[in-house]
Amino acid sequence: MVSYKRIMVVRKTTRTMLFVLCTIIFIVAGTYAVLAMQGLVFDTEHFRLTKSGSIFVHFTPTDASIFIDGKKYPKTQGMFGGGILISNLVPRNYSISIMKDGYTPFTKTLEVTPGKVSVSARITLWKITQEFETLNKNINNVFPTSQGFIFETTSSTLLLEDEKTIKGSKVEAYDMSSSYIVTRKGSSLFLIDLTNPTVARDFSVLFRTIIESEDITDLTQIQKISFHPFSKTKLLIQTAKNLYIFDLKKSSIGTIETEGTPKAIGLGAKELFVTNKEGDLVIRNLILDSKYVFPINASTTKEIIPSKDGSYAFLLNSDKTLDLFNRTAQTVERIGTNIEYATFSPDSLRAAFIDTNHIASILYLEDYEGDVMKPEGSIDSFSISSGADLNTFEWIPFAENYFMIKVGKNIRIEETDIRQPRNVATIAKEVKKSLLISGDLFVLTDGGEFLKTTIEE
Repeated sequence: MVSYKRIMVVRKTTRTMLFVLCTIIFIVAGTYAVLAMQGLVFDTEHFRLTKSGSIFVHFTPTDASIFIDGKKYPKTQGMFGGGILISNLVPRNYSISIMKDGYTPFTKTLEVTPGKVSVSARITLWKITQEFETLNKNINNVFPTSQGFIFETTSSTLLLEDEKTIKGSKVEAYDMSSSYIVTRKGSSLFLIDLTNPTVARDFSVLFRTIIESEDITDLTQIQKISFHPFSKTKLLIQTAKNLYIFDLKKSSIGTIETEGTPKAIGLGAKELFVTNKEGDLVIRNLILDSKYVFPINASTTKEIIPSKDGSYAFLLNSDKTLDLFNRTAQTVERIGTNIEYATFSPDSLRAAFIDTNHIASILYLEDYEGDVMKPEGSIDSFSISSGADLNTFEWIPFAENYFMIKVGKNIRIEETDIRQPRNVATIAKEVKKSLLISGDLFVLTDGGEFLKTTIEE
């Protein structure tokens, strides 16, 4: 029989052990808390104390799941809704994954550095299979206007959305914000107000009085017709010798001074960019009617692509070289050769261009504070495809870290973040033409079907 005294000794020993254990736990936990408050963690791999780092990710759709190194983390509510901030991480590389059923998974390796936050805050998941609605069939081409789509059918007729027939067999000029279009049938051009589409005004008749009264004979040599950048009841008409502005409501015309024979034109939000055969770049403010002339030797420019705010402009030359015009510095810099496409980001802080080898380059026009800090003038380059023709290339306005390209017959969405792996999603196949309008993607297939799907969550 165990004595009472022995039982008391055992209990006292147990209490002592528990006290020591609790003391050790308190010391360890307290030390960890103090170290964490000071931003320090213990690196078990290198067996040392080091300053910790953090990861922040934010994504759409917000109900996707987050995994870091294979471990699922709960999504943070409130100010981090749709994202997560994880602190006190040992500096090293971490693999993050964002997943949701029915969507292409997103993966990225983020390097955590001492005292810094590694960010991937512009993540978008794209549906693996898009659900398309059929809007029309037997279509050869399609053009968006303020009155709906104009369809060029396989039988070479033009139809408005409500099946009203429009005079002409081809669309010569249109604008998504205008109710006017210019069509062509043979050598004849017609002006049509889509609010009354049964009436077509013949340009030759329309200009006859103007030619006789204004002595403007080169209106019979029209090379290009464009819509005014902000007044959709006016046309810009380029002839072999001049550039005109034509008021559709007043049927009046005026000459735009370009300091010489116009060669290439580009439309900004409020301005007209023109190069002439003398090599000047002329910028006309169409609101203030002011003019700026820059002698930059641009006589071989075939296409001008202004940024949205007009601070920069790409000059794509006939030999496929690409120059960047900096309006503030009034400089022109050669930035690429063998270039196929060039465009600016919606915020005008970045520019992108693709060469004939399908190498895409992202140029940071200013110090960029995105997921990764980039100094002004830095360039990221990466391959976007291989063995297929590249047809279209545009930035996605509602997903600023992605652009949409048509490679061969497929529409792909590609990530601009070069941290590996780069994420790519194919969202449509057998495509002849695509239109991205707000968050809706319209697709004309090789088989003549006109389809619609929504890609913005």
